[in-house]
Amino acid sequence: MIIVKRFLYILLGIVFLASACTNDATQEKKINTEELLTGRWELRQAIRNNKPAPTMEGTYFDFSTDKSLTTNMMGSDETSTFALQENQVIADNGGLKTTYHIDKITSDSLVLLTTIRGFNFDMTFMKKQE
Repeated sequence: MIIVKRFLYILLGIVFLASACTNDATQEKKINTEELLTGRWELRQAIRNNKPAPTMEGTYFDFSTDKSLTTNMMGSDETSTFALQENQVIADNGGLKTTYHIDKITSDSLVLLTTIRGFNFDMTFMKKQE
């Protein structure tokens, strides 16, 4: 009986440690993504419904540390708040929410996927160097 209790305590300890490590790794990934995301990103390539979208030339996204996002994706400059949830950026422009899936992010490139008004977008950005 004593051996069984010890085994259960050891097993509970391992489960507790494993869950604590997972939360730390998730938090670290979120912080790293937030740090990478901050700054101005300028469009290099846009695909709309699997076809090149040259009309999107000049599009940019500017993510600030205060959780504001400025973009001209809809044709004129608009500022909204944003939240980062796992691999998604959720922009909220006064109740109108747009979700951008982060397909890839590095220190100098960003690939965002989204669907707006039934159009699928695959956008590749390069970070503007300051």
